[in-house]
Amino acid sequence: MEFSLICPACGNSFFSDYLSTRDFALTNQEFQLKICETCGTLATTPQPDEVSINRYYQFDHYISHTNQSKNKLISAIYKTVRTYALKQKRKVIEKRCSSTPKSILDIGCGTGLFLNEMKNAGWQIAGIEPALIARKQAEKLLNSTIYSAVDELAKKTFSVITFWHVLEHLHQPDKTLTYCYQLLRPGGLLVVALPNYLSYDAAHYKSLWAAYDVPRHLWHFNRGGMQILLSRLGYSLKEVRPMTFDSFYVSLLSEQYRDGQPCSTKKYARALITGLKSNLKAARNGQYSSLLYIAEKKYEMV
Repeated sequence: MEFSLICPACGNSFFSDYLSTRDFALTNQEFQLKICETCGTLATTPQPDEVSINRYYQFDHYISHTNQSKNKLISAIYKTVRTYALKQKRKVIEKRCSSTPKSILDIGCGTGLFLNEMKNAGWQIAGIEPALIARKQAEKLLNSTIYSAVDELAKKTFSVITFWHVLEHLHQPDKTLTYCYQLLRPGGLLVVALPNYLSYDAAHYKSLWAAYDVPRHLWHFNRGGMQILLSRLGYSLKEVRPMTFDSFYVSLLSEQYRDGQPCSTKKYARALITGLKSNLKAARNGQYSSLLYIAEKKYEMV
């Protein structure tokens, strides 16, 4: 069945039914995922508008905004892995960025931990975070102004722009990436981390897969769709890297969604096995639970 959406990746307007799932984190409301018949990008439907979607973020354990989770063990695991991951993110960027001065814009910077890692390594930093509570925490940590929207940046330019699991939250990701193109210096890098619904753990958990996270995740990309999107907007995709820890964390959350009960030892064991299987299968087919896209600004758009 067709659905009146415009795919942000390829511009196609023909979508078919793909999967029904729910907002397991907050409202238990049911949503439909529709698949673009051209590139396979998924759309959450119905999509709350830019005002009404705010209520779906209004829970005090939304971990990227508060650094807290309802489940203390999941929170502890998340924070332990995050400490390591922050250093790895910095190393990935520093290995690939040779321009000076080194400046970075993190869109959807949350409480500012990644920017703090970059700041401590000598980078000039800027951040965008629309959520007020998270933005205030980031400003306090970084002792710097954090913007609420990209259009507040005026004529600033950057050598690197990052989206760490943020692009899927945006109503118009293509429009935002077009704006970012103008903010990047020639040869600058765009770094985008996204869930991958073609991974083994997504197929295993089906509608329970936590990385669908409807309706906060409005779009669900795959490698082909992202390549089309980036190329269409003038970026050159240089590399797609695995984010191997994500399969374990997403599997933990997905196990919890089975019955809404706190994770037991059995659930932790199942999540560990599923996460491991996902990574082993992805080592052969490239379909990791999350993928990191690294693209370069090719030329000035006319």
